[in-house]
Amino acid sequence: MKISSVHVISLSVLLMVLAFCYYLLIILPGIKNREVDIKRSSVILEQQRECAKAGEEYNKKIEKELSSGELIMNWAYKYNEELNTCLYRGGVINETITQEYITDLYSNKTVAEYFWNNEKKELIAGDEENFELAVKKYNLEF
Repeated sequence: MKISSVHVISLSVLLMVLAFCYYLLIILPGIKNREVDIKRSSVILEQQRECAKAGEEYNKKIEKELSSGELIMNWAYKYNEELNTCLYRGGVINETITQEYITDLYSNKTVAEYFWNNEKKELIAGDEENFELAVKKYNLEF
């Protein structure tokens, strides 16, 4: 059986069309998705930088406002992509009271907090359980 040049040309054209369709349907969308991912990543990175700056400034403010005998507790900040905000976890302790809180630094609203009486070993205000749930939910664990 002899293969004619028409068959070879037809097969070549078909293969080129298939290659072009593969490029349009598989390769090109992947490239566009990677470009979108890179842009998204750079935006998130910039948000994280801004959050770090806001967290450091907020912590300095808290340190300046400490009264005699008060100590600042461990603190952390983190950009929350889902909420598009910067969350700060901190607290203050003195002889009688411990306060822990999570604050949205962009709105300056308290997300969760509680006050503990160190002498009586009892909750004074807030909700410690809700605070701990928020710490886990927003990944602000130390």
